[in-house]
Amino acid sequence: MKTLVALVGMKHRGTEAFVASLPQGETLTLVREPDNKFDPFAVQVWARDRHVGYIKATQVKPIAMALDGIMSTNRAVLHQGKPAMLANLAIDGGKWPMVEIDE
Repeated sequence: MKTLVALVGMKHRGTEAFVASLPQGETLTLVREPDNKFDPFAVQVWARDRHVGYIKATQVKPIAMALDGIMSTNRAVLHQGKPAMLANLAIDGGKWPMVEIDE
């Protein structure tokens, strides 16, 4: 099953043009940020070793919980020494680009 969630925070990070230049299907890396002062469930989105944004706060909790338990699964990867999971960029023409996660 595939889940689509919004990729936000690009304007604040100055990464809108970079993300817009990426092809559909580009591999993304999702990394937990439990010490985020605004959202304890924050999940960073990385593309080509660049932190490009976050998963939208209203959609992030199940993904954060999956990342918290990921080390015991075969989907676990490490990103800068932290547990992470891979996803793909899915541009659907909406307000935000979407992150496609295979579950």
